[in-house]
Amino acid sequence: MTHMDFTASILPQEHLLHRASRHTECVQEPDTGKVRQILEDPPKGLGEPMKFYTFNSSSAWLGSASWKGTIKIWDIHTGKVLQALESKDLLWTSCAFSPNGSLFAATSWNGTVKVWDIHTGKVLQTLESQKNSWTSCAFSPDGAWLTTSSWEGSLKIWEISNGTCIAAFYASGPLKWCAFCSDESTLVAASNRGLYFLDLVKK
Repeated sequence: MTHMDFTASILPQEHLLHRASRHTECVQEPDTGKVRQILEDPPKGLGEPMKFYTFNSSSAWLGSASWKGTIKIWDIHTGKVLQALESKDLLWTSCAFSPNGSLFAATSWNGTVKVWDIHTGKVLQTLESQKNSWTSCAFSPDGAWLTTSSWEGSLKIWEISNGTCIAAFYASGPLKWCAFCSDESTLVAASNRGLYFLDLVKK
């Protein structure tokens, strides 16, 4: 596997940048480069597998998921790890916070999606679809649904309260990203061929 020198995520509410390199992980000011916080327990050495990052809506926490099977939630103001969620048999490919910040979801290349309670670290739902290598996930604005996209071209919507797949769409090629529009009326998915816009009707 080829490793990039660094990955970065932008925190627009506080004009901060999360930067992860082979040797360190930190939160810094993008304009000045000043490091505001060095995160506790960063990746060790050159062999750390690819990681994926997301900020929560209040700009206080940073979540990460790695191909090594590790998921961590940091407090970006203290640099401390709030939760370390281990699933070493899974290759995580994306992660997302719910809009109210109480839930955290991650997708895996192995066909598993998990949803955790952030405060307790307890797994609330394990969503299985062995024929799918998931590439992305996103919560609906009201936090009731989770959508997932896959390399095989499937786009699914899950009811988080009971773990049921309530809708599915199948594209002709890999889907690499998905998201709900803010009014919950449209679901967007991205592929090599372009964007798909799907109208939703919530009963």
